[in-house]
Amino acid sequence: MIVLGIVAIVFPFVATITSTFVFGWIFIFAGIAQIVYAFQSKGAGRVAWKLILGLLYLLAGILVVTNPLQGGGRRDTCKMGHVVKFGKEIGLKPLILGSVWPSKS
Repeated sequence: MIVLGIVAIVFPFVATITSTFVFGWIFIFAGIAQIVYAFQSKGAGRVAWKLILGLLYLLAGILVVTNPLQGGGRRDTCKMGHVVKFGKEIGLKPLILGSVWPSKS
């Protein structure tokens, strides 16, 4: 595990693509299992919802496996500066308001 962690640190792009494939296949297998489970359920409503969920899992897995670069390999699709700024703003706002906000309002 330590060796794999070091490899992931040294090659982050390869680690990202590999984990995207792994999670995609997990979604595919979970979707197949959910579809099989849906047909073993009793009641039309339960079967329908479980079947829909299984098909969504399956579709998500197929999309992730066929487009692994959309999962996190491309940095230009997400503007990290805006994400960091938004995170700091949300994370620091309660601290600032907590220190200024009156304790008994």
